Amino acid sequence: MSQVLHHNPQEETLEPAAMAALQTQKLAAMLQAVLQSNGFYQSKLQNLRFDAIHDRLDRLPFTTRQEIEADQAARPPYGTNLTFPVESYTRLHQTSGTAGCPVRWLDTA
Repeated sequence: MSQVLHHNPQEETLEPAAMAALQTQKLAAMLQAVLQSNGFYQSKLQNLRFDAIHDRLDRLPFTTRQEIEADQAARPPYGTNLTFPVESYTRLHQTSGTAGCPVRWLDTA
């Protein structure tokens, strides 16, 4: 399996204001995708009116380990924090569980 590198010199050398604008655009796109199909974040953010382009980032609530643990305990093994069908994921990660229950998450290619 070949490793895909995500090196983008044009983005990595942007001035701070341009970098902040790019990050805001990427956040807006990610939130749009996640809120269409990720049950965990649909539920968590259902009453939040957030505009990623105009609102301050600190308006988004933190997600805690306890929330993820509770979600996975209620809907094993991965909970509802999945944006894509489970068949789309290619890698499983899991914590050791020394700080509580093991937490699992999946990655796509």
